[in-house]
Amino acid sequence: MDSLDKEQDIVRLLKQNRVTNLLSRLSSSSNQRNAINHSSKFVIQNAQRPRRDPNPPRKERSFDSAKILEKFEPESNVLDRLILYEITQILLDKDEF
Repeated sequence: MDSLDKEQDIVRLLKQNRVTNLLSRLSSSSNQRNAINHSSKFVIQNAQRPRRDPNPPRKERSFDSAKILEKFEPESNVLDRLILYEITQILLDKDEF
């Protein structure tokens, strides 16, 4: 039974890793993703960093899953199909991804 629990933990970790990779891909631009590949070559020193406002205005962010699911249409939207595939491994069109 202990072996089965370990296998389920590994599966859970792999699924979380897929979701994290998807979210990072969706939330960063192609330039940001490209910069990550070269980040060890170019190191920005503290003197080169632009100064930021110590008290920036806070934006109100809320996560409303009902609103997201309301607009989720994998049948007609390629990005929604990709999200569906990345999270569930379900393909609506077998040759798409």
